Amino acid sequence: WTERTGPACAIAFIKKSKKISLHKKLIKKGKKIKSIWKKAALIAGLKISISDVDTLASFKLTVKDWPAVITFFIQEMLKKNFLASEKCYANYMHNNDLLKKYEKACFEVFEKISKHTKLNNLKYKLEGPVKQMNFERLNDKY
Repeated sequence: WTERTGPACAIAFIKKSKKISLHKKLIKKGKKIKSIWKKAALIAGLKISISDVDTLASFKLTVKDWPAVITFFIQEMLKKNFLASEKCYANYMHNNDLLKKYEKACFEVFEKISKHTKLNNLKYKLEGPVKQMNFERLNDKY
């Protein structure tokens, strides 16, 4: 217990988060992110399931090849300067301007997903390997 920085930081964080009602802000941001996914899927004509708590939301599109689709989503969102996946941890720094940009990017990428899944050519649009799902990637090593 000679290291005091960690516990002091934890106590300061707890006090600050209570003072600014951080939990309420994160829930609100998480709900907004879920709403963005829902609207983007609706407009693109995609079926979507959204789950988990508001502060750690996740989505899954009802498509034939989910691993390829989520890989495409990640790839295209990176091109728009978003490190994104099917999960999102709500963050205090997710301000309204950033969420508007994220919304625009999601709408565009979901539209591309819809187009390429209908044409059955999405897998050919991938610029790298398909995302490994869960722990399946470890099966080859052990």
